[in-house]
Amino acid sequence: PPQAGISLSEKFDIDVFVEDSILVEKELIDATINEGGEFSFDIHVKDMDLWSDVTPVSYKLVINLPIYGDKYELRAGFRKITAEGLDIKVNGHKVFFRGKHDGLVFPLTGAAPMDVEEWMRVLAISKEYGINHYRFHTCCPPEAAFEAADYLGIYMCPELPFWGTIRTPDEEGYDERAAHFLVEEGRRMLEYFGDHPSFVMMSMGNELWGNKDGIEEMLSIFSKERTDKLYTQGSNDFQFDPVILPSDDYFVGVRFGRDRLIRGSYAMCDAPLGFVQTDEPTMAKDYDDAFTGLHNASGENSSFLVQYGTGVKEVSGGGAAEFKPTIPVISHEIGQYAVFPDINNKDKYTGVLEARQFDIYRQHLRRNNLEALADRMTYCSGMLAVQCYKEELEAAFKTRGLSGFQLLDLQDFPGQNGAYVGILDSFMDNKGLIDSATWKGFCNDVVLMARFKSFILTAGKTFDFDILVSDYNYMGFWGDDEMLQIGLYIDDKCDDDIAFMDYEIDLPVDMTDLGIIEVGSEAFPIPKVDIPTKAELNLKWGSRTNRYDLYIFPEHNELSSEEEVISRFNNAGIAIARSQEEPDIKSGENGGRNILYLPEEIEGGIKGTYATDFWCYKMFREISLSMGKEIPIGTMGLMIDNDSSLFDEFTTEEYTTPVWYHIVENSTLRIMDGDKDVESGKTEIIVRMIDNFERAHS
Repeated sequence: PPQAGISLSEKFDIDVFVEDSILVEKELIDATINEGGEFSFDIHVKDMDLWSDVTPVSYKLVINLPIYGDKYELRAGFRKITAEGLDIKVNGHKVFFRGKHDGLVFPLTGAAPMDVEEWMRVLAISKEYGINHYRFHTCCPPEAAFEAADYLGIYMCPELPFWGTIRTPDEEGYDERAAHFLVEEGRRMLEYFGDHPSFVMMSMGNELWGNKDGIEEMLSIFSKERTDKLYTQGSNDFQFDPVILPSDDYFVGVRFGRDRLIRGSYAMCDAPLGFVQTDEPTMAKDYDDAFTGLHNASGENSSFLVQYGTGVKEVSGGGAAEFKPTIPVISHEIGQYAVFPDINNKDKYTGVLEARQFDIYRQHLRRNNLEALADRMTYCSGMLAVQCYKEELEAAFKTRGLSGFQLLDLQDFPGQNGAYVGILDSFMDNKGLIDSATWKGFCNDVVLMARFKSFILTAGKTFDFDILVSDYNYMGFWGDDEMLQIGLYIDDKCDDDIAFMDYEIDLPVDMTDLGIIEVGSEAFPIPKVDIPTKAELNLKWGSRTNRYDLYIFPEHNELSSEEEVISRFNNAGIAIARSQEEPDIKSGENGGRNILYLPEEIEGGIKGTYATDFWCYKMFREISLSMGKEIPIGTMGLMIDNDSSLFDEFTTEEYTTPVWYHIVENSTLRIMDGDKDVESGKTEIIVRMIDNFERAHS
């Protein structure tokens, strides 16, 4: 500041740079400095590029102060974010937020890094997997994170550090000190980090309950102080009884009513479950119906138990007669598809944290002689999780009312008993399940998609599917002569893949309008095959690709009765037994025939389930028990000896694929713990279900 009592008028040299290239040369600014040392000025820049995830352009402003022999440098980006109806727009262009949850997981230090380099590494990995948005769970990252996000083009949403109940001064349990802290902490977040172009959104906390007026009062404070951001009441507030508050710019949640779901998976205690958990695998799903329906609440307030953090809480709700979103919607914590933990991951914990949980997992496996299978269990459960994520993500990209999602998660979360839900581990390293290029085929600014009901096709019939493009790249990525290429390749199990169909189509629509574009419908005859055969549908447009594994089955006659089934097996020299007391099994005298043993019930068995477990079995088992609700089944997909002669005429991978859906869903799993014949190798298990690491049943 100048000396007290002296009024100064001085010409200042102003340089504006884009990276290291001069944009405005030596613009001279007349500015009068007041006694407090403050002055203001305008800079006139021609053809300024605006900041976004597609164009993360930042400028360096250098102010030379010759009277003091000093200079000041500031880096900034210029952008405008608005909520218009159900759309979020950045600089006037519609944006789809491809988000991930972040709980500041840094296993080597146990703390968030304060250096830009480490945040550049972490955020760049997420960007490589198509992520353009970070939601920080009940926390705010340090400035280094915002600096890295400015450079890379990541939309940042810090959150107030609160996961609980908001009360007003006239209510019992009101905590004046906590309420004051939350407001002041929010103001500090805006003051210290608010000028970063990447800081575009702010949430009041995670899964809040309590007084809606109290939340609105806090929300309105921030939305009035900084109008260059979007604000939400919190992430998934009031769960089964959602509401939009006056100062909400956008809504983050998982449902619009108990049955109007906007994600594909849920915990058993929060049932109904999502379509990925309950339905035959499909690429026909979207959430459009949830946006057009009405809340199915009774209209009367009632009390009920809900998951509250990692515990249980009694709340009142159900009074809303309807919920129809009028502001942008982002789906909360989607995914959570569990992968069996890699017990060798412990060796990577070389810092302040000791990963002793992996020793416990190893002990659980040893209990039932499963340790030697651990690596395959990780891989096979992980490949099923990838399938589930693809279904989930493409359903979101197909939904017209949705403005984005927040994955839980791209990476593992080592807390809450261990939630290994990522395709990356806690260190952001790839698990070897899917590479970033393939993942970006269904998670990117532009996604080519096919809409079809089932992955199972019948030879000689017709395969009907629609082609859609989710396009949120306002810069344009296609060339004038680009064509959409469609290919269907048949695996003949012997030679290289056969291109059954390979052609190009013109895009008959205007590709300048961002959002979901209906390209058209396709139908083609399915080739004849003698045995179940794998096929692959490929879509390619410029540098963008996406692919789907399909399974063609020969035409067959439906068997009309159980007697006809038994007759078919008997003619093939196979006896069917329903009980171990039947003569063929009890005596061992089966006349040289093989026996297919189909027990009518298995004592202590587990219900067969196609999808992998949600988040973490142990945590949600305890929550379900506390609420008096059904506990999760908790299995994690199949591990298959696909080289067995059993599959000479049945196509399968070593992990779960859609050909197994009806088989698994209609099965009961037999627990083989301590079975001497299995342990000795006398009994060979060809198809095994992977259990969670808490029970680790065989």
